[in-house]
Amino acid sequence: MNALTGKAPSVIMDSNATDRKTGNSYNNTANAQDTPGTQNLASTGDPAIHTPLQWYTVRSTTKKQLNFPDFVVTLGYWQQKDADDAYRTLLSFSEVRERVRKAMSNQYETWQNNDGKEFWATRAIKSSLSMTAKRAAVGIISKSEVIINSNLAEDGATDSGNATNPSVPPFAEAGSEVGTDVEIVEDLFPPCSAMGWMLQLMDNLVDAYDYDASYGDEQNDQEKADQSPTKKRKGSKKFDDDRRKSLQRRYSELGDKWTLKSGTVVENVLLNAGMKLKEFHPIHSFMLDLSDKYTRELFSQPDWTEICSNLPGVPSYSEKASNYMDQFENVATLCELEQLLDKRPQDIESRLIHGCLSDWYAPR
Repeated sequence: MNALTGKAPSVIMDSNATDRKTGNSYNNTANAQDTPGTQNLASTGDPAIHTPLQWYTVRSTTKKQLNFPDFVVTLGYWQQKDADDAYRTLLSFSEVRERVRKAMSNQYETWQNNDGKEFWATRAIKSSLSMTAKRAAVGIISKSEVIINSNLAEDGATDSGNATNPSVPPFAEAGSEVGTDVEIVEDLFPPCSAMGWMLQLMDNLVDAYDYDASYGDEQNDQEKADQSPTKKRKGSKKFDDDRRKSLQRRYSELGDKWTLKSGTVVENVLLNAGMKLKEFHPIHSFMLDLSDKYTRELFSQPDWTEICSNLPGVPSYSEKASNYMDQFENVATLCELEQLLDKRPQDIESRLIHGCLSDWYAPR
Protein backbone atom coordinates (compact mmCIF):
# COMPACT_ATOMS: atom_id res chain seq x y z
CA MET A 1 0.00 0.00 0.00
CA ASN A 2 1.25 3.47 -0.85
CA ALA A 3 2.22 5.20 2.41
CA LEU A 4 0.96 8.52 1.13
CA THR A 5 -2.58 7.55 0.11
CA GLY A 6 -4.03 7.36 3.62
CA LYS A 7 -6.35 9.92 5.17
CA ALA A 8 -4.68 13.28 5.61
CA PRO A 9 -4.33 14.59 9.19
CA SER A 10 -6.17 17.74 10.18
CA VAL A 11 -3.03 19.53 11.36
CA ILE A 12 0.28 19.94 9.55
CA MET A 13 3.10 19.32 12.02
CA ASP A 14 5.01 22.42 11.02
CA SER A 15 6.22 25.18 13.34
CA ASN A 16 5.11 27.79 10.80
CA ALA A 17 1.92 26.54 9.16
CA THR A 18 -1.00 28.16 7.37
CA ASP A 19 -4.57 26.92 7.15
CA ARG A 20 -5.05 26.29 3.43
CA LYS A 21 -8.74 27.21 3.53
CA THR A 22 -8.70 30.35 5.67
CA GLY A 23 -5.16 31.51 5.02
CA ASN A 24 -4.68 32.10 8.76
CA SER A 25 -1.29 31.36 10.21
CA TYR A 26 -0.84 29.29 13.32
CA ASN A 27 2.16 28.16 15.32
CA ASN A 28 2.55 24.53 16.30
CA THR A 29 5.36 24.06 18.79
CA ALA A 30 4.38 20.71 20.23
CA ASN A 31 7.36 18.97 18.65
CA ALA A 32 9.78 21.87 18.65
CA GLN A 33 10.89 21.66 22.25
CA ASP A 34 14.05 19.64 21.78
CA THR A 35 14.90 20.11 18.12
CA PRO A 36 16.70 22.89 16.29
CA GLY A 37 14.49 25.64 14.91
CA THR A 38 13.18 25.82 11.41
CA GLN A 39 16.04 26.04 8.95
CA ASN A 40 17.15 29.49 7.86
CA LEU A 41 15.73 29.46 4.36
CA ALA A 42 17.84 32.38 3.21
CA SER A 43 20.79 30.02 3.17
CA THR A 44 19.14 27.83 0.52
CA GLY A 45 18.80 30.66 -1.97
CA ASP A 46 15.01 30.10 -2.18
CA PRO A 47 12.22 32.61 -1.63
CA ALA A 48 10.65 32.53 1.82
CA ILE A 49 9.04 29.11 2.22
CA HIS A 50 7.13 28.45 5.43
CA THR A 51 4.46 25.88 4.52
CA PRO A 52 4.26 22.73 2.40
CA LEU A 53 2.01 24.44 -0.13
CA GLN A 54 4.48 27.32 -0.48
CA TRP A 55 7.23 24.76 -1.06
CA TYR A 56 5.19 23.09 -3.79
CA THR A 57 4.33 26.40 -5.44
CA VAL A 58 7.90 27.68 -5.46
CA ARG A 59 9.38 24.40 -6.64
CA SER A 60 6.80 24.13 -9.43
CA THR A 61 7.36 27.71 -10.53
CA THR A 62 11.14 27.38 -10.61
CA LYS A 63 10.89 23.95 -12.27
CA LYS A 64 12.99 22.35 -9.56
CA GLN A 65 12.56 18.69 -8.82
CA LEU A 66 9.74 17.95 -6.37
CA ASN A 67 11.34 15.40 -4.07
CA PHE A 68 10.79 14.45 -0.45
CA PRO A 69 14.35 15.06 0.86
CA ASP A 70 14.25 18.64 -0.41
CA PHE A 71 10.83 19.04 1.23
CA VAL A 72 12.23 17.88 4.59
CA VAL A 73 15.35 20.03 4.50
CA THR A 74 13.71 23.20 3.19
CA LEU A 75 10.92 23.16 5.77
CA GLY A 76 13.20 22.02 8.57
CA TYR A 77 11.52 18.79 9.67
CA TRP A 78 13.46 16.70 12.20
CA GLN A 79 10.96 13.93 12.95
CA GLN A 80 10.07 11.45 10.21
CA LYS A 81 6.43 11.20 11.28
CA ASP A 82 5.96 14.97 11.15
CA ALA A 83 7.46 15.11 7.68
CA ASP A 84 5.38 12.18 6.42
CA ASP A 85 2.17 13.69 7.79
CA ALA A 86 2.89 17.08 6.24
CA TYR A 87 3.80 15.54 2.88
CA ARG A 88 0.64 13.43 2.92
CA THR A 89 -1.42 16.53 3.66
CA LEU A 90 0.27 18.39 0.81
CA LEU A 91 -0.64 15.63 -1.64
CA SER A 92 -4.28 15.94 -0.62
CA PHE A 93 -4.44 19.59 -1.66
CA SER A 94 -6.44 20.37 -4.78
CA GLU A 95 -3.63 22.68 -5.91
CA VAL A 96 -1.47 19.60 -6.58
CA ARG A 97 -2.38 18.18 -9.97
CA GLU A 98 -3.25 14.48 -10.13
CA ARG A 99 -0.39 13.60 -12.47
CA VAL A 100 2.11 15.44 -10.26
CA ARG A 101 0.61 13.86 -7.15
CA LYS A 102 1.17 10.36 -8.47
CA ALA A 103 4.73 11.17 -9.54
CA MET A 104 5.56 12.65 -6.13
CA SER A 105 4.01 9.69 -4.34
CA ASN A 106 5.93 7.16 -6.45
CA GLN A 107 9.16 9.09 -6.00
CA TYR A 108 8.64 9.05 -2.24
CA GLU A 109 8.09 5.29 -2.16
CA THR A 110 11.21 4.62 -4.23
CA TRP A 111 13.31 6.98 -2.14
CA GLN A 112 11.98 5.57 1.14
CA ASN A 113 12.89 2.01 0.15
CA ASN A 114 16.38 2.88 -1.12
CA ASP A 115 17.69 5.85 0.85
CA GLY A 116 15.17 6.77 3.53
CA LYS A 117 16.76 4.91 6.42
CA GLU A 118 20.21 6.44 5.90
CA PHE A 119 18.76 9.93 5.41
CA TRP A 120 16.79 9.92 8.66
CA ALA A 121 19.69 8.42 10.58
CA THR A 122 21.90 11.29 9.43
CA ARG A 123 19.13 13.75 10.19
CA ALA A 124 18.88 12.45 13.75
CA ILE A 125 22.64 12.78 14.24
CA LYS A 126 22.53 16.34 12.95
CA SER A 127 19.75 17.25 15.37
CA SER A 128 21.60 15.69 18.30
CA LEU A 129 24.86 17.42 17.39
CA SER A 130 23.11 20.77 17.11
CA MET A 131 21.63 20.59 20.59
CA THR A 132 24.78 19.14 22.13
CA ALA A 133 26.90 21.90 20.63
CA LYS A 134 24.55 24.56 21.95
CA ARG A 135 24.47 23.08 25.44
CA ALA A 136 28.24 22.72 25.50
CA ALA A 137 28.78 26.33 24.43
CA VAL A 138 26.30 27.66 26.96
CA GLY A 139 27.70 25.51 29.75
CA ILE A 140 31.29 26.47 29.09
CA ILE A 141 30.82 30.21 28.86
CA SER A 142 28.39 30.43 31.77
CA LYS A 143 30.98 28.88 34.09
CA SER A 144 33.74 31.20 32.87
CA GLU A 145 36.18 28.29 32.74
CA VAL A 146 37.96 29.41 29.59
CA ILE A 147 41.02 31.64 29.53
CA ILE A 148 40.22 34.05 26.72
CA ASN A 149 42.74 35.38 24.22
CA SER A 150 43.13 39.11 24.79
CA ASN A 151 44.98 40.09 21.66
CA LEU A 152 42.28 42.49 20.38
CA ALA A 153 44.36 45.58 19.78
CA GLU A 154 42.79 45.97 16.37
CA ASP A 155 39.40 46.36 18.04
CA GLY A 156 40.51 49.43 19.94
CA ALA A 157 40.48 47.79 23.36
CA THR A 158 40.95 51.03 25.27
CA ASP A 159 38.28 50.61 27.90
CA SER A 160 40.06 47.77 29.68
CA GLY A 161 41.97 48.47 32.82
CA ASN A 162 45.04 46.84 31.31
CA ALA A 163 44.78 48.51 27.89
CA THR A 164 47.95 50.49 28.48
CA ASN A 165 49.88 47.28 29.01
CA PRO A 166 49.00 44.88 26.19
CA SER A 167 51.17 42.16 27.71
CA VAL A 168 48.66 41.64 30.54
CA PRO A 169 45.33 40.02 29.62
CA PRO A 170 42.30 41.80 31.14
CA PHE A 171 41.23 38.52 32.76
CA ALA A 172 44.67 37.40 33.99
CA GLU A 173 45.60 37.51 37.65
CA ALA A 174 48.42 39.78 38.70
CA GLY A 175 51.78 38.05 38.69
CA SER A 176 50.83 35.47 36.10
CA GLU A 177 53.76 34.54 33.87
CA VAL A 178 51.68 33.00 31.12
CA GLY A 179 52.21 34.54 27.67
CA THR A 180 49.37 36.67 26.35
CA ASP A 181 48.73 34.73 23.15
CA VAL A 182 48.51 31.18 24.47
CA GLU A 183 45.27 30.03 26.03
CA ILE A 184 45.30 27.20 28.56
CA VAL A 185 42.18 25.08 28.56
CA GLU A 186 41.61 22.42 31.18
CA ASP A 187 39.16 19.53 30.85
CA LEU A 188 36.00 21.65 30.80
CA PHE A 189 33.52 19.10 29.53
CA PRO A 190 34.54 15.66 30.89
CA PRO A 191 35.17 13.07 29.68
CA CYS A 192 35.93 14.85 26.40
CA SER A 193 38.73 17.23 25.61
CA ALA A 194 36.73 20.45 25.60
CA MET A 195 38.21 22.42 22.72
CA GLY A 196 39.26 19.45 20.63
CA TRP A 197 35.82 17.97 21.13
CA MET A 198 34.08 21.25 20.31
CA LEU A 199 36.03 21.84 17.11
CA GLN A 200 35.50 18.28 15.93
CA LEU A 201 31.83 18.52 16.83
CA MET A 202 31.35 21.66 14.74
CA ASP A 203 33.31 20.04 11.92
CA ASN A 204 30.88 17.12 12.04
CA LEU A 205 27.97 19.56 12.05
CA VAL A 206 29.25 21.16 8.85
CA ASP A 207 29.45 17.72 7.26
CA ALA A 208 25.90 16.94 8.37
CA TYR A 209 24.58 20.17 6.90
CA ASP A 210 26.45 19.49 3.67
CA TYR A 211 24.84 16.05 3.53
CA ASP A 212 21.32 17.42 3.88
CA ALA A 213 21.90 20.35 1.53
CA SER A 214 23.02 18.12 -1.31
CA TYR A 215 20.58 15.27 -0.74
CA GLY A 216 18.26 14.83 -3.71
CA ASP A 217 20.23 17.23 -5.88
CA GLU A 218 20.91 14.91 -8.78
CA GLN A 219 22.98 17.40 -10.72
CA ASN A 220 25.25 17.98 -7.73
CA ASP A 221 25.57 14.22 -7.17
CA GLN A 222 26.53 13.74 -10.82
CA GLU A 223 29.19 16.44 -10.61
CA LYS A 224 30.69 14.68 -7.61
CA ALA A 225 30.64 11.36 -9.46
CA ASP A 226 32.34 12.89 -12.48
CA GLN A 227 35.08 14.50 -10.43
CA SER A 228 38.37 12.75 -11.05
CA PRO A 229 40.64 11.57 -8.19
CA THR A 230 43.20 14.13 -9.34
CA LYS A 231 40.73 16.99 -8.90
CA LYS A 232 39.74 15.69 -5.48
CA ARG A 233 43.37 15.55 -4.37
CA LYS A 234 43.97 19.08 -5.63
CA GLY A 235 40.91 20.36 -3.76
CA SER A 236 42.02 18.69 -0.55
CA LYS A 237 45.56 20.02 -0.97
CA LYS A 238 44.28 23.56 -1.50
CA PHE A 239 42.18 23.34 1.66
CA ASP A 240 45.22 22.19 3.66
CA ASP A 241 47.38 24.92 2.11
CA ASP A 242 44.82 27.60 2.98
CA ARG A 243 44.70 26.37 6.56
CA ARG A 244 48.49 26.48 6.85
CA LYS A 245 48.63 29.99 5.42
CA SER A 246 46.00 31.11 7.92
CA LEU A 247 47.96 29.56 10.78
CA GLN A 248 51.17 31.26 9.66
CA ARG A 249 49.40 34.61 9.32
CA ARG A 250 47.99 34.42 12.84
CA TYR A 251 51.37 33.35 14.18
CA SER A 252 53.00 36.41 12.59
CA GLU A 253 50.44 38.64 14.33
CA LEU A 254 51.12 37.28 17.81
CA GLY A 255 52.65 39.58 20.38
CA ASP A 256 55.05 38.51 23.13
CA LYS A 257 55.61 34.78 23.04
CA TRP A 258 55.91 32.42 25.99
CA THR A 259 59.49 31.25 26.45
CA LEU A 260 59.99 28.47 28.99
CA LYS A 261 63.05 28.12 31.23
CA SER A 262 64.50 25.56 28.83
CA GLY A 263 64.37 28.09 26.00
CA THR A 264 61.39 26.39 24.33
CA VAL A 265 59.00 28.90 22.76
CA VAL A 266 55.50 27.51 23.26
CA GLU A 267 53.98 29.25 20.23
CA ASN A 268 56.74 27.87 17.99
CA VAL A 269 55.96 24.34 19.13
CA LEU A 270 52.25 24.82 18.45
CA LEU A 271 52.94 26.33 15.03
CA ASN A 272 55.17 23.46 13.92
CA ALA A 273 52.69 20.86 15.14
CA GLY A 274 49.72 22.67 13.62
CA MET A 275 51.37 22.80 10.20
CA LYS A 276 51.52 19.00 10.15
CA LEU A 277 48.00 18.23 11.40
CA LYS A 278 45.26 17.64 8.82
CA GLU A 279 42.40 17.70 11.34
CA PHE A 280 41.20 20.69 13.35
CA HIS A 281 42.79 20.90 16.78
CA PRO A 282 42.98 23.48 19.61
CA ILE A 283 46.61 24.18 18.74
CA HIS A 284 45.40 25.78 15.49
CA SER A 285 44.03 28.50 17.76
CA PHE A 286 47.25 28.49 19.83
CA MET A 287 45.50 26.80 22.73
CA LEU A 288 46.97 24.34 25.19
CA ASP A 289 44.41 21.69 26.12
CA LEU A 290 45.88 20.09 29.24
CA SER A 291 43.67 17.01 28.86
CA ASP A 292 44.86 16.29 25.31
CA LYS A 293 47.48 13.55 24.96
CA TYR A 294 48.77 14.83 21.62
CA THR A 295 49.46 18.29 23.07
CA ARG A 296 51.19 16.75 26.07
CA GLU A 297 53.57 14.76 23.85
CA LEU A 298 54.75 17.93 22.08
CA PHE A 299 56.69 19.02 25.17
CA SER A 300 59.35 17.49 27.38
CA GLN A 301 58.41 16.57 30.94
CA PRO A 302 60.16 19.62 32.49
CA ASP A 303 58.49 21.95 29.98
CA TRP A 304 55.08 20.40 30.60
CA THR A 305 55.53 20.69 34.35
CA GLU A 306 56.35 24.38 33.97
CA ILE A 307 53.33 24.93 31.75
CA CYS A 308 51.02 23.24 34.24
CA SER A 309 52.45 25.24 37.14
CA ASN A 310 51.58 28.55 35.47
CA LEU A 311 47.82 28.19 35.22
CA PRO A 312 45.99 31.50 35.65
CA GLY A 313 43.15 31.36 38.12
CA VAL A 314 39.55 31.77 37.06
CA PRO A 315 39.23 35.58 37.01
CA SER A 316 36.38 37.77 38.03
CA TYR A 317 34.45 39.63 35.35
CA SER A 318 32.31 42.71 35.07
CA GLU A 319 28.54 42.94 35.49
CA LYS A 320 28.20 43.64 31.76
CA ALA A 321 30.07 40.44 30.92
CA SER A 322 27.94 38.53 33.42
CA ASN A 323 24.74 39.87 31.87
CA TYR A 324 26.03 38.98 28.41
CA MET A 325 26.71 35.39 29.44
CA ASP A 326 23.27 35.18 31.05
CA GLN A 327 21.72 35.69 27.61
CA PHE A 328 23.02 32.29 26.56
CA GLU A 329 20.99 30.60 29.30
CA ASN A 330 17.83 31.31 27.31
CA VAL A 331 19.16 29.88 24.06
CA ALA A 332 17.10 26.85 23.02
CA THR A 333 18.21 26.11 19.45
CA LEU A 334 21.31 26.31 17.31
CA CYS A 335 19.55 28.96 15.22
CA GLU A 336 19.08 31.14 18.32
CA LEU A 337 22.74 30.65 19.19
CA GLU A 338 23.69 31.87 15.70
CA GLN A 339 21.52 34.95 16.10
CA LEU A 340 23.04 35.80 19.48
CA LEU A 341 26.58 35.41 18.15
CA ASP A 342 25.72 37.65 15.20
CA LYS A 343 25.34 40.56 17.63
CA ARG A 344 28.70 41.96 18.71
CA PRO A 345 28.66 43.37 22.27
CA GLN A 346 30.12 46.79 23.07
CA ASP A 347 32.16 46.34 26.27
CA ILE A 348 35.64 44.82 26.05
CA GLU A 349 35.11 41.79 28.29
CA SER A 350 31.92 40.74 26.52
CA ARG A 351 33.70 41.20 23.18
CA LEU A 352 36.42 38.85 24.37
CA ILE A 353 33.84 36.21 25.25
CA HIS A 354 32.06 36.78 21.95
CA GLY A 355 35.30 36.48 19.99
CA CYS A 356 36.25 33.25 21.74
CA LEU A 357 32.86 31.65 21.06
CA SER A 358 32.78 32.87 17.47
CA ASP A 359 36.16 31.26 16.81
CA TRP A 360 34.91 27.95 18.17
CA TYR A 361 31.64 28.14 16.33
CA ALA A 362 33.11 28.71 12.87
CA PRO A 363 36.37 26.72 12.70
CA ARG A 364 36.42 26.86 8.89
